[in-house]
Order: sequence, then C-alpha cells, then structure tokens
Amino acid sequence: MIIATARSNSVDLLNEVTQNIKERNTYISQDQNNMSSDRTEIRSSPQTIPVFQGYGAYYADIYIGSPPQRQTVMLDTGSEHVALPCTSCIDCGATHTDRPFDPSASITYRELSCSECLGGNCSQDRATCNVSSRYVEGSSWLGLEIEDIIYSGGFHNEALDIQTPMQDDDDYFSGAIPSNALKYAYPLKFSCMKSNSGEFKIQKAAGIAGLNMKRGSLWKQMWDNGAISKKQFSICLRKHPFVSFKKEDRPVGTMTLGGIDDRLHLSEMVLMDLQRSDSGYYHVNIRKLLVIPGGGQRLRGDTPDLDLSRGLVVEDNERLMNRLGVIVDSGTTNTILAAELKPAFDQAWIEIMGFPFPEDAVDVSSEELKKWPTIIFQMKGSGEDAFVAFPSSSYMSLNLSTGQYTPSLLMHNEYGSSILGSNFMRYHNVLFDLERYLIGMAESNCDYQELITGTRSDLPEPYISMQNANNMMMKENMDSVCESEPFVCSVTTLLEISTTLLKISICMCLMAIVFSMIQCFATAVKQCNRASQEDDVQVGKAKQTIICSNDGDVLEHERLIPRYLQLRDGNCEV
Repeated sequence: MIIATARSNSVDLLNEVTQNIKERNTYISQDQNNMSSDRTEIRSSPQTIPVFQGYGAYYADIYIGSPPQRQTVMLDTGSEHVALPCTSCIDCGATHTDRPFDPSASITYRELSCSECLGGNCSQDRATCNVSSRYVEGSSWLGLEIEDIIYSGGFHNEALDIQTPMQDDDDYFSGAIPSNALKYAYPLKFSCMKSNSGEFKIQKAAGIAGLNMKRGSLWKQMWDNGAISKKQFSICLRKHPFVSFKKEDRPVGTMTLGGIDDRLHLSEMVLMDLQRSDSGYYHVNIRKLLVIPGGGQRLRGDTPDLDLSRGLVVEDNERLMNRLGVIVDSGTTNTILAAELKPAFDQAWIEIMGFPFPEDAVDVSSEELKKWPTIIFQMKGSGEDAFVAFPSSSYMSLNLSTGQYTPSLLMHNEYGSSILGSNFMRYHNVLFDLERYLIGMAESNCDYQELITGTRSDLPEPYISMQNANNMMMKENMDSVCESEPFVCSVTTLLEISTTLLKISICMCLMAIVFSMIQCFATAVKQCNRASQEDDVQVGKAKQTIICSNDGDVLEHERLIPRYLQLRDGNCEV
C-alpha cells in the first residue's frame, strides 16, 4: 500500500528531489560566486570521476534511485543507450560488481510513457516504452525505458545523500572531489534490462553507458538537464596487467563530464576534426600512418622519446585508410584498421624487424617489446594535423597465462568501419568537444589518485614483465586474504615462515656437507703429498750444493732437490 502510493506520486517525488538538488546548488553558487540561479550557468566546473578496469572494457560508477543504488556501467562512445540489469532481468549474468537495480526500492523511479520514448517503441497495450539494442560483436539486450535520479562517481563503496557536506564551488576543479558528486545529480532516462546476451552476461560492469552524440547518451542527458554547462566530456585511460575482484576500487583512469581536467596533462593537447554525422559516431580522418624504429612512448611534453623525423611512412593513401570510415570507440578493446593496410604494415615490419606484423601470439620479453616500432597516426587536424603515438605496449597485450603477447591491432573489415579503440586512447586524456566538433588528445598518466591526493598511485608502468606482474598479483591476492580472513592469513604466514626456515635449514645442511667434502679432499691431498715426499730419497729443503758423479759427469743442484733426481749408493739416478 505504501509502495503503491509512493509509486503513484513518483513524478512529483522525482521533481521534488531534482528541485532540492537544484536549489542547494543555486544557494552554494549564489553565496560564493554571486552567480545566476540558472543551473546551466552555475554548473561551470566540470565533474571528474574515477574509471575502473574490466575484462577489456572500462567502467564507472553511477548511483541511481532514492535511496541511491550503485551500478557500474561500461563507458562506450560507440553507442547511445544507458542500460543495466533490473531485478526482473532473467539470466543476466552472475559476475557483475553489483546486484541488479531494484526499481521497487526507489521512491523516485517511474516508467516512461509513450510520448517520452527515447529509443524504444511504445507498447500500446501497456503504454510503456520497450527498447532493445544489438552490438557488432554479437551482444544484445532487451528492456524497458524508465527514469530515476542519478549521480555519477562519488565514493566507490558508499552512497551520498542530500545532507552530505560539499565543498564550496569556488574552485574550478571542485568537481573532482568525490563528496561533491551530488551537485551533478539529475533525472536520467535509461533502459531497465529484462534480458541480455553475449558479453553482457560475463563482463564485470553491470550495464553500459552510451556516450555518443545522440540525445539518450549519458553526457547529453546531463547537459540537457543543466548538470553541466558545456557540451564536452573527456576520458583518460591506462591499463593494469590484470583484473582483480579483490581490488575493484582501484582506479585506472578518469572521466570528466562537462569539460576537461588539464591537471592530468603531460603535454599540450593536439586537436583533430570531428565529422558531423547522423549516426552519432565520433568520425575522424587518418592522413598518414608512420612507424618510428626503436620504440618510444612520448611525442611531446618535457620528456619526449620519439622523433618524427625518423618516421617511416607505412601508408599515405587517405582514401584507402578512410574507405570504411574511422571512429573513436572506447567500448571496443582493440584498434581495427582496414584489411587493405596489412601488406603495407607487413612490409614495414619486415624492413625493421625482419618479420611481418604478427597476427598471432608471439614469444617476446617486455624489454624486447619496448624496442618494437611505435606507430604514429597523423590525423586531419583543426588548422594543422595532429600526431598521436601508438606504442607497442598499446598494440600488443600480455597474456599472463601463457607469457605471450597478443596483437591488439587488427586489420579486417568485419565490423564495417575502422575503429580506434580504447587501447588507442590509452595514456592520453581524450576530449570529445561537441561545441567545436573537435577531438583533442594530450599525453597523460591518467592517474586519478594523484589528481585527488597529490600522491602518485602504485600502478605499474606499461612494460611490466610477466614475472613482476605475477608477483604483484600473488601479493595482492595475499593482502586481500589478510583483509577478509585474518586467521587464514596468520596460518598462511606461519606456513610461509616454516617453509622459509626449512629451506634455510636445507641450505645450511647442504653447505655443511659441501664444506665437509672440501675438508676431506684437502686432507686426502695432504696425505698424498706426504706419502710422495717419504718415497723420495734425499729430497728436502737443502740449501747446500749436492754433487754426485756418474762416469765423470758432474751435476750440481742448489736449493730444493728435484724429485726426479735420487742419490743411491753414491750414484746419481734419474
């Protein structure tokens, strides 16, 4: 009865909560900056949130409902819809970070009417919006369009409420502070999954957040609702060598909504033209592909290690490179170029490395991989062209199970377009600017922890060796056991100490045996020498001259008498 009453008034409650948030933001801004009460104007500072690593894809936290329920969503610049499993979802996967969203637990949830459908088709018998989506790699989902209050980011393991203290809005970067996330709350229209297939069942993130240009995307709804003042967002990604459920709160990057956080930058930003398209995709143009022998990561900034003058042209046929169209897609793990480019890459690799560009896993050490060529993308820019480095740590991926590196730069035409995936974006802060229709890229470590605390995180460098990665994983797993099961950790520690002491004892015993063998050998040698000396005749440390004669020959010997000279019966014998 109470739930039914709350549900019937959900529209009013949703509006009331939204208005409360808006009034609070207005109060803060008017009090500190004497700014307009229009939220579109007062929300001048962008919001920066942490990004986490899944199985190939990257995801972020969103909190939905009243009270808030955490959901994790894959960041996908190649699609529109925001969708996640709800409690009614049938067989929607068991490996996600969170339980399905429960609409019945939120007093501000409501279903969209036919006139409000974003991407769905109205079901006349139920007067609701049914929606579905299918992706090129084969995954799909079916759901119902609904609306509820949402905020992005915040604390990974703790929801905020309306009474959470927030910092004054007089700092442009205050949006990076987790406790300020509620300032950016707004009503979101999203899809409540009823079923899904493919990667949606096994991925770490519960759902997906479309970030393309269309009206249903996460950033676009945020802008439409006045939560951000600029039609911009940026994504900065790096990679950890393994994914751990034990440390799911380890950020490996950032997303900034409403602008860009240039504190992340290690170089100036280069800008490339963004084509206008009804598809909603972020289309760009490749002007030229080059390779620089010997490897390297940085083109610009204080410590560049790449020299464009050493670059060898792989391909400069723009029509060939852009024939299928080229899009920037954070939701695709690999970078995929047209199949027609494979012969040119093979020729360049044979010239530099002595073998064609690999299609399968290869046995190579991290130190050797560091010396592989760096690929340079020359992109059509705004005014001047933009050059982007694509090092071997990004186009090859370490498999910790086999110790081999697998290519993550593929050349085929299966997807109908060329894709610059998340591995192309890594170690760059990538700006998607829909006000000027530009994409910008600045080199970066993408370190969210350093951004928030001023202290660099302990994330490994791109070329970590397999041994170091496995040691890190073992230590991390052990630390997690100690946190969750102290008794088990104590027993394991004692076993490790016992094993170490046993190893030391065995080593000491072996050393004692070896020492005894050496002593025995030395004693045996001494005894042999003594016996040999006793067999000699007239052999000693005589200093005098010994004279003996055989048939008139006189032999003189000083100091030590040679062992081969013996004096027998007055004769010299040899």
